[in-house]
Amino acid sequence: MQSPKTLRRKTVLPAPINVIFIIVPPPCTQSSKKIRERVLQTALYFWHNVTDGRAAGEMKDTLLDNLHMADINPRICGVEACAPGHSFGPAVREYFLLHYVVRGKGIFRRGKREYTLQAGEIFVIRPGEVTYYEADMRDPWEYMWAGFDCAPPFAALLEQDVLRLPGALQNFSRIAGCGDMPAKEWRICARLYELFAELDAARGPAQGHGGNYVGQAVNYIESNYSQPMRVQDIAAGLGLNRSYFCRLFRQQTGLSPQEYIVSCRLAKAAQFMTEHGMSQEEAARQAGYPDVFSFSRMFRRKYGMPPGRYAARARQKQGG
Repeated sequence: MQSPKTLRRKTVLPAPINVIFIIVPPPCTQSSKKIRERVLQTALYFWHNVTDGRAAGEMKDTLLDNLHMADINPRICGVEACAPGHSFGPAVREYFLLHYVVRGKGIFRRGKREYTLQAGEIFVIRPGEVTYYEADMRDPWEYMWAGFDCAPPFAALLEQDVLRLPGALQNFSRIAGCGDMPAKEWRICARLYELFAELDAARGPAQGHGGNYVGQAVNYIESNYSQPMRVQDIAAGLGLNRSYFCRLFRQQTGLSPQEYIVSCRLAKAAQFMTEHGMSQEEAARQAGYPDVFSFSRMFRRKYGMPPGRYAARARQKQGG
């Protein structure tokens, strides 16, 4: 594995980073509220140690070796205390990027939607989407981030633009703490699995047998993506009305069944081209698209570029 590639701007963070993992009790009673406040203060103290009290504008950005992991593939992580008004974008990312706001405020814009965010919130940047974010002039934010590729079942948990997740401070602190460790890509991958487990748990238990139905549908789609399939046939196979099945599927995944099928097929096609060297035509056929023109149009819509350019860019990056 290559040596760590780390971009450092303005000031270098001290190493190593020590992170303490803290379990915050729910605020049930007056006593537990005081305990919770004390624990959160302690958590912020250790976050201060992670950032070392950096002045505004100081940043550590750790680029990771692309190991092309199938389910979750870490790409980048970092921390930053932004200067007032510091902004990024409008820009398009080729992977998922999550920012957790530790303190301060700022705005996040995706398309025509704009959000004012503060400490404790996570904003989600998805591949191929144009986004812009900017620190508040009076109370600029400090945040930690993690960038990664992921398979459709994980992407389905990231359909909301803004997330609020108990324990996110600890999750992101642990990710940031891996930046200078040996085998950091594997460690960060493990931390991201933990983060996704928290995201899934935060959705609550499935209502009735809905989670089981959706799970069966997802397994079927991911096992048969190369074959012709219709949403009504999947619903009928589960013994469900099509409308009810679609509503249930969206509640559990954030996507319609057809959107999930398309996302799964395009992700597989991208993998075939970048990891297996398939041509655009062969990747389309293997992913369930007999019509390469339809495939190319849908691929461009999702990834913001034609399949050939996407594959060439990926090969160029892999070649260094």
